[in-house]
Amino acid sequence: MPLPPQGRYESVPESVYHGEEWSASLNSSSVGLILRSPAHYKAAREFPLEPTPAMLLGRAIHYAILQPDELLKNFTGPEPTKPPGKDFDRRTKVGKANYERWTTAVLDPWVETHGDKTRLTETEWGHLPGIAASIDRTPEARYVLGAGLCESSFVWDDPATGITCRCRPDVCGEERNLLVDVKSTTDARPGPFSRAIGIYGYARQAAHYLDGVNAVLGGGTVTNFVFVVVEKVPPYGVATYVLDPADVERGRKQNQRAMRQLAWCLKEGKWPGYGAKITPIGLTKWDRISIDEREDPQ
Repeated sequence: MPLPPQGRYESVPESVYHGEEWSASLNSSSVGLILRSPAHYKAAREFPLEPTPAMLLGRAIHYAILQPDELLKNFTGPEPTKPPGKDFDRRTKVGKANYERWTTAVLDPWVETHGDKTRLTETEWGHLPGIAASIDRTPEARYVLGAGLCESSFVWDDPATGITCRCRPDVCGEERNLLVDVKSTTDARPGPFSRAIGIYGYARQAAHYLDGVNAVLGGGTVTNFVFVVVEKVPPYGVATYVLDPADVERGRKQNQRAMRQLAWCLKEGKWPGYGAKITPIGLTKWDRISIDEREDPQ
């Protein structure tokens, strides 16, 4: 199935963007897999993993903030539960009759309307309105999220390797010189989120998105990458950060290394894993410091 040609695409459903045709191109998540090992990338292509509960919740939060209509189309809370009490005890004749009436009047219509949607827990579903309201009360977040169109999809060819890539920024605000990405977290303070940037490869993602948008719209069109970070539990703290350009460049170097690795794998038909060498290993730097600096009891 041919890939879409290079360009910007609006109103592409998420199912299409992640579907067979589009997924033949390289997205930021795939770059992370290549950097882990080409074998992991190849395995993910052949045996796609199901989204984790955390990923599904993150997607629901994105919808709640950016596309509330899509949230209601794709997600729901848990199905209704049978009323408590002996009046609905199906071990009795009356209870069984009451349960059947409740099923017909309540449960069956709910399943017909919501049965094909992703179900969140009652707690997760209950947090979404508060998360969206907290974003709306934060002027900085509201400003950047209103900078342009949501969920534009971009396709381009990497100039060094010819590999076709894709990205889908949450907001593309070329008139305000920024791309915006919404992140949900347990702690939106600068220190914890700075660590998350390294752990989850957000600098790589930023470089991938900026390079893709500029490849399509013209070099230098967008140079700033902004995170709107929201906590998943009350008080739903919100922080807005612009990523250091030097760290975008570090992410770009990682992406370029992954592109070269993938190009080599495609040419050679080889997909190495972690390597065949026996490698020395030990405690982390911080564990060593903790142990070495600990004073003996007197």
